[in-house]
Amino acid sequence: MVIIKNILAAYLRGGLFFIAVYYLITADPDGTLQLHWTWLNLYWTTSFLIAYPLLIIIRPQIGHPHFKTKSLRSKSAAIERQQPSNLADTYHDATNPVKSRLAIDAANQQRDADISLVADIFYCGILIIIALPALILVGLSHLIHHRPNKKV
Repeated sequence: MVIIKNILAAYLRGGLFFIAVYYLITADPDGTLQLHWTWLNLYWTTSFLIAYPLLIIIRPQIGHPHFKTKSLRSKSAAIERQQPSNLADTYHDATNPVKSRLAIDAANQQRDADISLVADIFYCGILIIIALPALILVGLSHLIHHRPNKKV
């Protein structure tokens, strides 16, 4: 059950990047999608459908990057929050016609979460690109290290 969950999670994480790159590879310059097989389409599809999930099953630690970004805006807002506030700061937060500090903090945290999501998707895309060669290398190293020693 865990293997099926890992495979489905791998497909969901990499699916968006796969679809975008597949469209870029296959579409004509005018934007129409022409489904014809080339060696690049075949490599990309095989890498996503077969090699990427197998690589995630063999080496599960590489499948969960979970990037956590924290922008300089968020860091400076956190430093500002740690300083003791006075009555004037409280009044400014309540009457600021543009944005309160809480709204600015929420917007910074949302921006950080969006950047983390983009980094996760990009990481999965890189894994899809290198999945087939990496799977071949892992298979070869497995064969070299686990072959039986025959004495002549």
